[in-house]
Amino acid sequence: MSDDFELHAPRAPRRAARKPRKSHGRLLWTGLALVVVGAPIAVVSYALTRLDPARFGPALAQAAEQATGRQLSFTGPLRWSLLSLTPTLEADGVSLSNPAGFPDPALLTLDKVSAKIALLPLFERRVDILDLNLVTPHLVLERDGAGVGDWNLTPPPGAQTPDALGHYAVALEAVSVQGGDVTLMTGGGRKLVLALTSLTGQADSFTAPLSLTAAARLGDLPFTVSGELGPVARLSGIGTGPWPVRLQFALGTASATLSGHMDQPREAAGYDLRLTANVPALESLAPGLPALHDLTLDTVLRDQGSPMPAIDGLAFSAGASDLSALRPGLALSRASVTLAGLDAPLNIALAGSMAGAPLSVQATLGAPGALLPAGWMPAGYDAGAGNFPVNLVAQAGSAKVTVAGAIATPETLSGAALAVNAAVPDLSALSGLAGAALPGWKNIVLQTTITDPGGNGLYQGIGIDNLTGTMDGAGFGGDATLPYGQNQPKQMALNFVSLDLDKLLAAWPSAQPAAPGNAAPTPATPDAAPAGLISDTPLDFGWAKGLNLQLQLSADQMSLGHQAFTALQAQVNAAGGIVALSPFTGQLPGGAVSAAASLDVRTDPAKLALVVNAPALSLAPLLASLHLDADNAQGILAVQVKASSQGDTPHQLAAALAAQVGLAGVNATVDGGLVKQLFGAVLDKAGLGYQTQITAPGPVPVRCAALRVDAANGVATLSGFDFDSGPVTILAGGGANLGAETLNLALSPQPRAAGTPPNGPAVVTLTGSFRAPVLAEQAPPSQESGISETPLPSPLAQTGPQAAPLPQAVLPTGTGDDCPATLAMARMGASGPAPEPVSALAPAAQPGQAGASPAAHGAGPANLNSLLGQ
Repeated sequence: MSDDFELHAPRAPRRAARKPRKSHGRLLWTGLALVVVGAPIAVVSYALTRLDPARFGPALAQAAEQATGRQLSFTGPLRWSLLSLTPTLEADGVSLSNPAGFPDPALLTLDKVSAKIALLPLFERRVDILDLNLVTPHLVLERDGAGVGDWNLTPPPGAQTPDALGHYAVALEAVSVQGGDVTLMTGGGRKLVLALTSLTGQADSFTAPLSLTAAARLGDLPFTVSGELGPVARLSGIGTGPWPVRLQFALGTASATLSGHMDQPREAAGYDLRLTANVPALESLAPGLPALHDLTLDTVLRDQGSPMPAIDGLAFSAGASDLSALRPGLALSRASVTLAGLDAPLNIALAGSMAGAPLSVQATLGAPGALLPAGWMPAGYDAGAGNFPVNLVAQAGSAKVTVAGAIATPETLSGAALAVNAAVPDLSALSGLAGAALPGWKNIVLQTTITDPGGNGLYQGIGIDNLTGTMDGAGFGGDATLPYGQNQPKQMALNFVSLDLDKLLAAWPSAQPAAPGNAAPTPATPDAAPAGLISDTPLDFGWAKGLNLQLQLSADQMSLGHQAFTALQAQVNAAGGIVALSPFTGQLPGGAVSAAASLDVRTDPAKLALVVNAPALSLAPLLASLHLDADNAQGILAVQVKASSQGDTPHQLAAALAAQVGLAGVNATVDGGLVKQLFGAVLDKAGLGYQTQITAPGPVPVRCAALRVDAANGVATLSGFDFDSGPVTILAGGGANLGAETLNLALSPQPRAAGTPPNGPAVVTLTGSFRAPVLAEQAPPSQESGISETPLPSPLAQTGPQAAPLPQAVLPTGTGDDCPATLAMARMGASGPAPEPVSALAPAAQPGQAGASPAAHGAGPANLNSLLGQ
């Protein structure tokens, strides 16, 4: 028993000792479980502590502002989502602002961003993003008022590159986009919206290339991108070697490829990329694009350490295209642009037709690199010594234009000297190409030299030097300086050696009649008052508001209305809304004329002024130019006009007219046909139609002809009128309301016995409207001598506040010879020859005498034009 006890006695402790072993095993398994489960938790906790979003968000915002000058904001704090051992960093309402001056406050907004981040690489200071998800991004690309794009994220001057992630490198394995859009503002309120359908990117590992697939819509056109980019880790400086780029783009039926590599993708440097594109039909891509077909582009873009890449072997071409939508009958056969490099010549070739007539352009220009700013090109870049050559030949049918020359300083386009020669056998043959009817001017030959005024460069303006031109009906020459700035005056001088306006105007295209059925019929308004003779059509003075011009015009010889004009000189100055013609001088048909005129559009409505002085116009050519009977005309006529008004239509200008008009002539001869044209209806109405000695063809002496009109606020008063032909003298008074277009005139044609004052005066009134004048005979009160100053009653007497004012029809007091007083008024203080004595005039014919015929009382004129025989 004792042995057994001894045997077993020690065992009892062993059994008792096994219980602790069993307890230790449980602790071991518990410890292992804590290591397996707790260690990752501890690691995650430690990692999340290292990358605390509470401080990470403000740091990102500060870094963005330092780097771009933009504000990066979130609607809520950044947070970790711990639904698995792969933590996810989330942010809501992400926005990257635009600087001040842009219409939209934000460049980019996203509803939500989430990024699954690998845990262990955090300990190696790497942020490996397993999956980046962007929810509804909205990217708006636009320019501010200065033309700067909001996509320009260049750091402000002096900014330091921030290190918001504490030297953490970033790598990406997968990316996806849910919805969103990219909006491009194209100006004028128009925008181009690319609506994203999907975008995914996937890499086999963080160091493997990223495969991209994207689908979107641009308007009604599908847009896709597919291909492969190098690993995103290279953007954080991880790895070396070429970073591949292989992308395919498609927009509708158009396609493009971009292939090659970059050596430093993080800096977008060291690239060597080939770009190809194919567009079967350009008009299918967007409304309004020309119908160019079979467009191809092939070129290589290489980094040369400057903003402008090297361009190698550029080749662009277009195939046969029907461009009748631009111009009816216009077609392109082929087009090509080739460029071996930026330091090589640029070659352009176009061929086509216009309504069957051949069109072609051949041009060889200097190296494009010479035109680019020095800051765009590598240091020490040399596009070739010497000038920038320009050679161009353009032909349209039988018309031809050549440009040949060079530009001394290509970068600023200064020192330009380009000889231009043009030969156009028939200008009207180019109407289809111009899109408008052109005059049929023949045998045009032009020569000039294009320069840059003051050596400031063609960017600032152009100069036209030593212009010479000839054509059938004209020969001219001149110079021009045409700066582009609105505040800089355009200076032009043009002299016509000869100018046959009759011939040139005869070749002017006539207005095309409206197609039948296209014009909407004017609704009948039987109760509406008939329109006046003076137009209410608005005058377009808008051209004068921004005009800044100094123009000198001259013509040695000019023909108009088959009348000769010589020694014409005109100076036009326009600036600040005022256009002034001062002076104008010339030899018009019959004599010298000087004039000045102005237009002031600074006020609304515009103001106009005119001054004309013609002291001695020969009657014959003057009457012929006015299409009046000029037979037997001899003598001179002095004309003075001072007028001003304000208005935007001819009717408004007439209604506001202020003027003084004087016509004076003495001791002249006219033809009886002219007297009949001017006064035949008045003589008939006065019962003096038998005075055929002054209305029949043949010379009629005119002792004096004087007229003085004074106008204020559109009411013209006939202050003086005397037409003294010897046998008959005609006096007149009254006036007209130009705004209301109404008349109130009294005319007194009076036969004269030999050497005596007029006797037996008759009075004819001219009343009514301009469109429907009323001519009637009316006898004044009987007087033994002279003519009554008593106002004659007017058939147009009006009452009430709407009555249009009219001058009273008052005839001057008869003194036996009214010519001297009326001439003085008409000459406005200027001196002039005296009329012949009354005694020298022939007496009037009496009824029943030779040269007399029975009175013929007509029905009166249809309107003022018919009253004057026109």
